[in-house]
Amino acid sequence: MGHCSTAIIIDSSIYTDIIGTMYFTKTPPFIVYIVLMCTCAYGAKKGLEQIGSFAWIVFFGIKVSLIFALILTFSQGNLDFIHPFFGPGEWEIVKSSTSYTSIFADFLFLGLIAPYIAGKNGFKNGIYISLVVLVIEISVAMLAFIVLFDYEPVLMLNYPFHETIRYINLGFLPNIETFFFPFWLIATFIRFSFYLFLNAQLFGEIFNIKEFSYLIPSIAIVFVFIGLIPETPTFSFFIIRQTFLQFLTPLFILFPILLLFVSKWKGDLKR
Repeated sequence: MGHCSTAIIIDSSIYTDIIGTMYFTKTPPFIVYIVLMCTCAYGAKKGLEQIGSFAWIVFFGIKVSLIFALILTFSQGNLDFIHPFFGPGEWEIVKSSTSYTSIFADFLFLGLIAPYIAGKNGFKNGIYISLVVLVIEISVAMLAFIVLFDYEPVLMLNYPFHETIRYINLGFLPNIETFFFPFWLIATFIRFSFYLFLNAQLFGEIFNIKEFSYLIPSIAIVFVFIGLIPETPTFSFFIIRQTFLQFLTPLFILFPILLLFVSKWKGDLKR
């Protein structure tokens, strides 16, 4: 529960900074944060089924917009920037990828919704398919950023995706980011709605609260006030997030293995 709450606070603050500094520059961050969390709290209050249904409705639109952005990025970039392909070396890539990746935690949290899934095979297939899709998407997106900006400039970008959609162009559309931003914003609402639902569910299970959905608005308000404490989220939250991921990523890699050994020792797998 602590990791889930911390992840929501850090990521929501970063997303608020993205919206405020790159799109709504004249809107106070407090207002942006309130609107973001109120919308997500409303979605989380509707329940997991409604979140999943809405996510499925907009899924193909979000993916098409992402593919379109990647095609434009590769077409306007320089493929020579990807060399040397393995950068500092294969071992350095493996070490870095297992130290700062939040995907491990996200997939572990997906196990919490297993009781809400109709069939075990559907849940397993969804996990495997989503893992493959995410790995391909993130890898291609990172490659696209390097092709467009080169490696060293990418390291200095706080928000590479948004810098990319503001940089690329389509000739007759000078402000093409207005096309991609709504899809990103919808995906953001779905993500934090799901996180708020999981957080309320964990809180309800710990304190034996059956109607845990009523906790969602209060939890969202607490997250807003905590997330607004740092004065420079662009820098402070990136440092916090990097330290946070570096510390917890190895734990989330080892945690499922530990659960497997405990289950075998207790005999749960036989039952």
